[in-house]
Amino acid sequence: MSTGKPAAPKLLLVQTGGTIDKEYPATQGGYAFDIGEAAALAIVSRCAPTIPTECMTACRKDSSELNAEDRAQIVAKIKAHPAKRVLVTHGTDTMIETAHAIGEQRMPKTIVLTGSFRPAAFSVSDAEFNTGGAVAALGMLGNGVYIAMNGLVLSYDKVSRDAATGYFIRTPGGAAAAAGGKAAAQAATAEGRSAAAKPFVPGPAAKRGQQKGGGGGGGNRKIAASGAAGGGGGGGHEMPEGSLKGLQGAMVWYDETKNYGAC
Repeated sequence: MSTGKPAAPKLLLVQTGGTIDKEYPATQGGYAFDIGEAAALAIVSRCAPTIPTECMTACRKDSSELNAEDRAQIVAKIKAHPAKRVLVTHGTDTMIETAHAIGEQRMPKTIVLTGSFRPAAFSVSDAEFNTGGAVAALGMLGNGVYIAMNGLVLSYDKVSRDAATGYFIRTPGGAAAAAGGKAAAQAATAEGRSAAAKPFVPGPAAKRGQQKGGGGGGGNRKIAASGAAGGGGGGGHEMPEGSLKGLQGAMVWYDETKNYGAC
C-alpha cells in the first residue's frame, strides 16, 4: 500500500567543491575559477537517471582551503541522512585527509570519495570516468570509506599519492604503512599537491580528440525514482554510447525489485 511519500533516495551525493566543480569565472575580467553546481549530479542524471539521488552541499571550496569545521559539516550531513550509500565529491589535494575524518566515525554506510584532476567542464576531464567508477563501486562494496580515483578503488586507510605523478595509489606496504592515520594522509596530501602543481600538457591523442566544451550546469537537485532525467548539465563532450550503457548496466544495486545478493 502506498503511503504517498516519495521514495527515499538510494544515493546521497555530498558536494564539497574541488576541481571537479570548477567553472570559468562569471565576472568580467575574472581570472580564478568559480566553484559551481555539483557536476557529479549532472553526470548521474544523464547516465543513470533512474537512480533515486539527492544532492546536498556541505561547502564549495578548493580542498586546500578545507578546515576542521568543514570536515565536521561533511560528517554531520552524512550521519544525519538516511541513505546508506554516499558519494562525496572532493578536491584531490586533501581528499585523503577528509576520508580519514569520515572513516574515523565508523558509520554503517558505504561512502566513496571521488573528484577529478581537471574540471568537468573541460572536454578532456576525468570527471565522468571517476564518477562512473565511484557510483559502480558503491554497488559492490560493503560498509566503509573508500576513494575512487584514476581507475582504482581503495579503502581510505590504504591509499596515498604518487609524488611524481600526483595519481592516487595503493599505499606501499599495505595497512601497516598506512597506520599513521592522519599524519600519513597529510604527508600524502603534501606530495600530491606538489605533483599536481605541474602544468597539464595533453598528449597527441588528447589534442586530436579535443572538442569544444559546453557550459557547466548542475541539473535538478533531486532525481526522481520515476526515472526522469535531471536538468541539463556539465559541459564537454557527450559520453560515448557504449560507455553510457556500461555505466547504466553497473547500476543494478539500487533496484529493490531484484535480488542481487550482497549488493
